[in-house]
Amino acid sequence: MGKTANGQVVVTTHYVDPYYAWHVNGRLYLPETWTQDNERRRRAGIPEALTFETKPEIALALTDEAREAGVPFQLVVADSSYGDYPTFLAGLEARELSYVVCVACDFGVRLPAEVEAAAQQTPPVKKRGRPRKHPHPAQVAPLHRADRVLASQAEEAWQPITWRMGAEGPLTKQFVAVRAHRAIGDWTGRQGWLVGERPLPGKEGERKFYWSDLPATTPLARLVEVVHRRPSIERGYQDGKGFTGLDAYPARKWTSFHHHFVIDLLVLSWLALQRPAVENPVVCVEPQAVQSPDEPLFPLRT
Repeated sequence: MGKTANGQVVVTTHYVDPYYAWHVNGRLYLPETWTQDNERRRRAGIPEALTFETKPEIALALTDEAREAGVPFQLVVADSSYGDYPTFLAGLEARELSYVVCVACDFGVRLPAEVEAAAQQTPPVKKRGRPRKHPHPAQVAPLHRADRVLASQAEEAWQPITWRMGAEGPLTKQFVAVRAHRAIGDWTGRQGWLVGERPLPGKEGERKFYWSDLPATTPLARLVEVVHRRPSIERGYQDGKGFTGLDAYPARKWTSFHHHFVIDLLVLSWLALQRPAVENPVVCVEPQAVQSPDEPLFPLRT
């Protein structure tokens, strides 16, 4: 923000379709200093049993609650605030949930061919000492940054893909996907997709990076379609702030905050139900006109 300001941070889960994000659940995030301050906890009405949890830990808990409530979903999508946390990805994998997340440019990966070659190395025999807890350096493949791996891809590997219509025309960028292992230090995880996004030649814009554990048979167009579901979530926040007072919470209590939040989500859900049904939704993978979810906002059904 460029300044110090008061505010609340809430971790939320959403059910996302191609055109709208339905709010499912949310929980207020508390800094660790708050959870250790008994007097502050008492004044804010924070439950005694509540302990400090990071935002990724809250996100995993909310995902569990969504599954327990029977919310149907195929995979989890999150931004880099969660994708850059190995424990969050490990939590999704332990739950056997497929995912596509944004990651930073220095996200660590190892290439399958190098991992296979390193595994075939025969390290020197260790005759004394404790058993090795980590792999021998000779059996650890080189660790690469995501941005450098994608920058080394041939120009013809980058494909122009249009995923939807924006306010100023079709949204088209170049994408490439590479199979790799996510990795940290000498640890090497399962294979997945490292996806790169960049502007079309001659256009301005930032490069973005994504990681997914979807199967090797997943088409690039499907990966692109999934990673761009998040804008509908941002749209949901904008609607909440503009139509239902999501950002107008005036109180200072744990319980009253969540009461306000739930009422806001119920109203947003009712408004979403008033939207006309979209007939024959199209996910476009070529630079051509596509149906737009942008307009109108909340027209009543006739």
